[in-house]
Amino acid sequence: MRLYDVRHRRYQIAVMMTEEAWRDVNGDTVPAALEEAACSFPQTARVKYAGGHLIVVDYDVWKQRVKTRQREEYDDRETA
Repeated sequence: MRLYDVRHRRYQIAVMMTEEAWRDVNGDTVPAALEEAACSFPQTARVKYAGGHLIVVDYDVWKQRVKTRQREEYDDRETA
């Protein structure tokens, strides 16, 4: 998804996921409204909605954390 960062006046690519999915990737979050989530990047935003909360993270941050998690899982399998 694309979010507009009003502070830097540009669009940023972001990933939105459930809190459960974010726990697997690991990381802290800051509370934010969806309209302001891009302004919190590179920190990860926790956005409230009617059904609970969603996590909004900068795409590059998300990608790096997923790669790190995958590498850790691979290394664990290699040493087992």
